[in-house]
Amino acid sequence: MLDPSRLTFARKSRGMTMIELAERISVSSRTVTAYESGSSRPDEETIEAISRVLGYPISFLTSESGVEIPHQTAVSFRARSSMSARERDSALAAAGCAMLLATWLRSKLDLPSADIPDLHHVTPETAARMVRAEWGLGELPIKNMIHLLEFHGVRVFSLPNPTQRLDAFAFWHDNAPFVLLNTSTTSERSRMDAAHELGHLVLHREGRGNAVQCELEANRFASAFLMPESSILGLGKSVWTIESLRKAKKRWGVSLVALAYRLHSLGLMTDWNYHTVCVQSSELGYRKEEPDPMPRESSQLLNKAFELLRADGIGLRNIAEDLNLNLDHLREFVIHLAVLTLEGTSTPKANSKTALKPSHSKADLKLVVG
Repeated sequence: MLDPSRLTFARKSRGMTMIELAERISVSSRTVTAYESGSSRPDEETIEAISRVLGYPISFLTSESGVEIPHQTAVSFRARSSMSARERDSALAAAGCAMLLATWLRSKLDLPSADIPDLHHVTPETAARMVRAEWGLGELPIKNMIHLLEFHGVRVFSLPNPTQRLDAFAFWHDNAPFVLLNTSTTSERSRMDAAHELGHLVLHREGRGNAVQCELEANRFASAFLMPESSILGLGKSVWTIESLRKAKKRWGVSLVALAYRLHSLGLMTDWNYHTVCVQSSELGYRKEEPDPMPRESSQLLNKAFELLRADGIGLRNIAEDLNLNLDHLREFVIHLAVLTLEGTSTPKANSKTALKPSHSKADLKLVVG
C-alpha cells in the first residue's frame, strides 16, 4: 500500500503542488489530499502513475519506514533570491535523500567523525582564525575545500536539479554535519559556498536567530577563512586592476570579486578603486563566468567509498535499489563530485565486508588533506 508520508515527501521533492500532481495522474486535488492524509488508498494503477510522474520507484512509495528531513529552522539556505515555500520543501526533501545515502554509507564504511567546533560565542573573523588553528592550517591557502570538509566529518553532496536556484545549504543530523552544494557553479564560487556553509556549522549550531544577520556572519567567516587577514595584509595597499586581481586570486582559489571585497574590507583598496573594479567586473561578465577558472573540486570521500564498494561488486545501481531510489535520482546527489562509473548490477560477494546485507565489520576509509 502507498505510504502517505512518502507520497508527500516525493511530491514536495519534485517541487509539485497537490493540484499539479492531481492533474498529472488524472484525479481530483481532493483525492490527492486524501491519499496524503491516509484517509483513502489509491489502486495499483494509480500508484504506478504516481511513480511515473514523481520519478520514485513504487518500492519507495510503498515502504513503511519513514523518511527524515531536517526542520526548516535548522537549515541555512544560501539562495540566489528569496525562496518560495515550494523551493524550500524541495530542498528539505533533497536533504532527506542525502541523509538516506549517508546513513547507508555509514552502515557499510567507517566514515570520518565530525570535528566541527562550536564557536557561536566569538566573531566570525575570530572563528575563522580559531578553526584554522585547530585544524592546523596556519595561513596557507586551502587547496581543496571539499576534501577539507570531508576530512573533518562533513558529508558533502550535490544539490539535485529541482533545487538549482540554491547555491548551497547546511544542517546537522544525528551529530553529523551536512553540506549540499550547487556543483553547476564555478569552482571558485563553490569553494566560497562551502566555506560559507562551514561558517553556519561553526557559528549557528545553537540556533540561527535573525536570518539576514546569520548570512552576513557566514559571509564574513568564509571570506576570512579562505583569505586569512595576515596573509592578505602582506599584499600591501595598492591601486588594484582587473589584471592584478586575476593574478592574485589564483593563490587563494577565490573569485576576482571576492578577493576585491576582502582587500577593500581590510583597507587595502580604496572605495573608488573597489567601485571601479566591481563595475568593470560586471561589464566583463565576471559575475557569472570567472576569468581563468580553476579546476572543479571533487569528493575524496565519495570516490574512495565507491571504489571500495566497487571492489566488492557493489555499483551505484545496487545502492539505488537498496535505498528504493531511481538510479538517475541518486546520481544527482554525487554528480560532479564522484566518478560515475558504478552503474553495474553485479552481484555483491556473499562474504564481503561491504555487502548490501547488514555487516558487523565495516570497511575502513581513510581520507587525507592535500
